Amino acid sequence: RELWRHSTQVSALCQTIASTDRRFDPQQALLAGLVHDIGSVAVVNHLAHRAPQLEPAVAERSVARLRGAIGGAILRKWRFPEELVACATEGEAWLRDSGQDPDYCDVVVVAQLLGYLASVHQLEGLPNLSEVPAFGKLRLGGAGAEEDGSAFLEERRDQISQTELLLAS
Repeated sequence: RELWRHSTQVSALCQTIASTDRRFDPQQALLAGLVHDIGSVAVVNHLAHRAPQLEPAVAERSVARLRGAIGGAILRKWRFPEELVACATEGEAWLRDSGQDPDYCDVVVVAQLLGYLASVHQLEGLPNLSEVPAFGKLRLGGAGAEEDGSAFLEERRDQISQTELLLAS
């Protein structure tokens, strides 16, 4: 349930980011957000059936270590475009820099960090958005936009909530 909540939140944020930047298709961005963590779902499902007594901390480390490779393999098997495969394999590489132009993985990286910013479950050790190359490539409010993404979240709160509700129904 927590994985689905995270995926719907990231999807809504991805779609919202893409709707403000004409270089992206908002529906493709929504899909990128939905599938970015498919590897986690597969690993959690496997562990639940094969190792139900595994300590939660060990399970979490296993998911963190395997989700990218497993997610990439699943999306390749399903013949997803490489730009979406990258969302699964590199979607939590906060400091990744794929070049001058942003890609869908950059959208996923920023969406996840914005989601953590808006969440009470903010994780320790995450970089500030201003340090993330993907954030600098995306147009989230133009010149003078706040460096932490809070204005973007506030201005688009209704759009994000509506998309989350649609995905949850």
